[in-house]
Amino acid sequence: MLTIGHQHYKTKLDNALSRNKKNITNNPTIIGGDLNAKHIPWGSTKNNPLGVNSLNPIQFFRLIRLNDGSTTHIDKAKNDLEV
Repeated sequence: MLTIGHQHYKTKLDNALSRNKKNITNNPTIIGGDLNAKHIPWGSTKNNPLGVNSLNPIQFFRLIRLNDGSTTHIDKAKNDLEV
């Protein structure tokens, strides 16, 4: 299991995958974290740099995304009802 935060995500993902390449390719692996990576094939309405940078390593290692694209964070400022 690898846990990666979104700060300096690109460097952390590349380093984590490079260091663990043998384990990832030979064993079941879970990568989790607060990535804030958005990409249209994952159900997002737009791509962001983190999503674009994530796509190649995810495809290279044949990883499966478990998030179905549903919102995982609710912004109270945008969801408060005004009466």
